[in-house]
Order: sequence, then C-alpha cells, then structure tokens
Amino acid sequence: MEIFVKIIFAAFLISIAWTDFKTQMIYDKILLPMAVTGIFFDACNFLVELEDAILFSALGFIFMFVIFKISRGGMGGGDVKFSAVLGLWLGEKIFAAIFFASCLAAIFALFSLIKNRDIKIKLPFGPFLSAGSFVVKFFHLQGVLS
Repeated sequence: MEIFVKIIFAAFLISIAWTDFKTQMIYDKILLPMAVTGIFFDACNFLVELEDAILFSALGFIFMFVIFKISRGGMGGGDVKFSAVLGLWLGEKIFAAIFFASCLAAIFALFSLIKNRDIKIKLPFGPFLSAGSFVVKFFHLQGVLS
C-alpha cells in the first residue's frame, strides 16, 4: 500500500508543480482532492496520525501565511494553502520540505540573477515546494530538520 500512496502523492506534486510553473497559480481543484485524499490516508494510518496531520497542516498554513503577509505579494495564497495540504501528508516533516524548497528556490533565483541581472525575478514557489516535499517523503531523511 505504501507504494500506492507514494504514487498518488507524486502525481499530486507533479500536477501542482507543472500547473504553477505554467500559470503561476495553484488551483483549489487540485488542492481539495489532495487534502481529502491526505485526510483519508491519515485516517487509515497510511501517513501520519490524524491529530498530527491536522496540527501540522495548521502550523504549515500559519508559517506560510506569515511569510505571505511579510512578502506583500511576493508569495501567493496558493502556496499558503499548498503548505497546509502538505502538512496533512508530511506531518512534522512539512518544515523540512519548506526548508528544502526555500534552499532550492534561493539557488535557482541566484543563478537566474547572475544570468539575467534582473532583480525582479518572479518565481513560482509551488514547484520548489513540490520538490522539497518529494525529497522529504521519498528519501526518508532521518534526523534532518526533525
């Protein structure tokens, strides 16, 4: 069953990454089924305990909402909601996923800045959140940021 859950998770991540990359939007029509599926898998004990999933969903939302407010439009609301949904799938590892996503985005922005010399780089964060979540979920990083 674990491989089935991982395939579904990967499909959601790829869908969100691709959509955000192309449109700079993360749509509720993807996030809602991902959230419902995550809650179902949590209730069946395939991911994390349901109480922990809800807690870390809320914490992921709050953390990213603060960044959303501080950034004044530098981050979109879809990224905030996506982080909440990822909390359902990753539990406490949501913060490791956000950390890896931030590192990847910073590296990409740095290379883009060096190449284009344009300070106003607009990067969708969803693909980086997807990549960070993929790394955390699929490579079982023990003791890394948790």
